[in-house]
Amino acid sequence: VSIQLSIQDSNEIKRKNIGTTATNTWLQLTETVVRDQAGNLAHPRSRGINAAPVGIFTADVVSPELLSYDIDLSAGTMTLSFSETVDRFSLLEDEITIQNGNPATESRTLIGTGTALDQVLTADNGPIIVIRMGIIDMNELKRLRNLATTQANTLITLSSFTITDTAFAPNALQ
Repeated sequence: VSIQLSIQDSNEIKRKNIGTTATNTWLQLTETVVRDQAGNLAHPRSRGINAAPVGIFTADVVSPELLSYDIDLSAGTMTLSFSETVDRFSLLEDEITIQNGNPATESRTLIGTGTALDQVLTADNGPIIVIRMGIIDMNELKRLRNLATTQANTLITLSSFTITDTAFAPNALQ
């Protein structure tokens, strides 16, 4: 039997750091999960009793991708939406550059506010991360007249070091 997880289920599993290695990947199920052709219930598998270990384990090798972003200069925040759950504490704010075009005539690489703990407003790992931009970055963005004043002149670039996912061997941003 093969089960395709939904994106929401996959993100929740990654958020909880379940299934990152073969040693923490077990199957639990209730008797009502499936019936055979005669209508018989499945044999339940319970945590700590008879949960089934994984037979074949394939590690996560897919890198997260930035899907979208929002910048709120009034609040001093940036919201980054990724293709999968990311590790909020791996964020390196100084790997984010805001630029006015491609190629850019004006840009600002964020210098950050300190540790990821200081700058990440998101309460848990997940596919959406909200960061607080530092006062120096905010003042510089306000000073630059052709940067971050409209949607058309507010583009961001992220290096592959900006953030990683929650895999046992973390995958860098793609």
